[in-house]
Amino acid sequence: MDLEVGQVLEFVDPVEVEGTTISPGTHARVGNVLTIATKPTVTLVLLGAERGGKILVNRNVVSSHCRIV
Repeated sequence: MDLEVGQVLEFVDPVEVEGTTISPGTHARVGNVLTIATKPTVTLVLLGAERGGKILVNRNVVSSHCRIV
């Protein structure tokens, strides 16, 4: 999956991040894509979720549990 800053993603599976479960159907906007060789990460801004705010996740989480809206 090619990610670009500003894209909106939707979680299709429940995922636990930073001790909180993100429910299927939650939308997130890509804020930043960090391509560090050992651990590529993505900053996501959760939209309309109870928790809201920014989260930093491994790119594999996005590839496995999200789809582009």
